[in-house]
Amino acid sequence: MLSLRLSVPGELTDDVVALLSTADYVTGLTVLRGASLIPPGDVVSADVAREGANPVIDGLRSLGVHRHGTIRV
Repeated sequence: MLSLRLSVPGELTDDVVALLSTADYVTGLTVLRGASLIPPGDVVSADVAREGANPVIDGLRSLGVHRHGTIRV
């Protein structure tokens, strides 16, 4: 199991949550609105099974999370 912690601009949060909540390998999804100071936005955390990590991270990258926020594994 891998832990993800994302800092996400508010305008991307709903898309990120939709992606993570429908992924088969994700559990423990948490959203803290307004909790990220740098970059400003929301903190999203989730646990991802190792076998599902690549598709989940690819999906986050396709949303631009890595360009406008942060992805920590």
